[in-house]
Amino acid sequence: MRYKAVMLSAIATALLLCGPVFGKVPKGIKPEEAKKIEAAAPTRATVKPARKRRVLAFTRPAGFRHPSIPHTAYAVKMMGEKSGAFETVISDDLSMFLPDKLSEFDAVVLCNTTGKWIRPRKNESHLDEKVLRKSLMNFVKSGKGIAGIHAASDANYHWGEFGVLIGGWFWGHPWHEKVGIHVEEKDHPLARAFKGKDFTITDEIYQFKDPYTRENVRVLLRLDTKKTNMKKRGIRRRDGDFAVAWCRSEGKGRVFYSSLGHRKEIFWNPTIMAFYLDGIQYAIGDIKADSKASAKIGRATVKK
Repeated sequence: MRYKAVMLSAIATALLLCGPVFGKVPKGIKPEEAKKIEAAAPTRATVKPARKRRVLAFTRPAGFRHPSIPHTAYAVKMMGEKSGAFETVISDDLSMFLPDKLSEFDAVVLCNTTGKWIRPRKNESHLDEKVLRKSLMNFVKSGKGIAGIHAASDANYHWGEFGVLIGGWFWGHPWHEKVGIHVEEKDHPLARAFKGKDFTITDEIYQFKDPYTRENVRVLLRLDTKKTNMKKRGIRRRDGDFAVAWCRSEGKGRVFYSSLGHRKEIFWNPTIMAFYLDGIQYAIGDIKADSKASAKIGRATVKK
């Protein structure tokens, strides 16, 4: 018994010396990358959770598979774990969207999910797409939330309601380089992480098509065209409205979306991690923020 006690004490001491243990790291993340993500994750939530919260980090693509998917999911897990804002379940199991399973969560985070992921595969004949669609929509409309990261907008083009829900659809990415980002809502609770300052970042930057409209979303960040190469091939929008992040309401629920997150190093950027934590806390319902559409507050167009 004495030997066992000594061994347990030694193990405990070793764990303390090694630092916090965050559990299993998803496959596809190098140890040094995991450490960077862990170090960048906020240590405290902006708002204390109203109660114990649970988030589903969904990682299943049906189109292009981003190498940063595991980094995205691990970042979500670390945000919740280090800050105490929520616990995370990482899964690519489509059955998680069945009503009885989905009801166990406060929010869903779509981690670079592409293509028709809502459509069951051949080996999932027990699942009904209509049931899954209705389940997700009811989940949000009833007062829960959804947060989309990067390629969450490059999905389910066959399901028009999803495009409206997420706020818009991907329409190409002319930029994959250093660009300028304008913080359009400098005093908005969900832009707190940027402290009212515009910034530059290197990432793959999307442009959006219908159903994207400022009549439907509250734009938080957009491309700063004065600090970005606007002579790129593939630029389709002519109104200068290249939104990067937004929020909106759906029924009693909340939607947060940001296109940042193609590159894995985005998830060891402390400012972006803080931004995403706030976005997820908003989707959950702990951060209260105005989601009135930009057009309804006098920002129907972009001031160039």
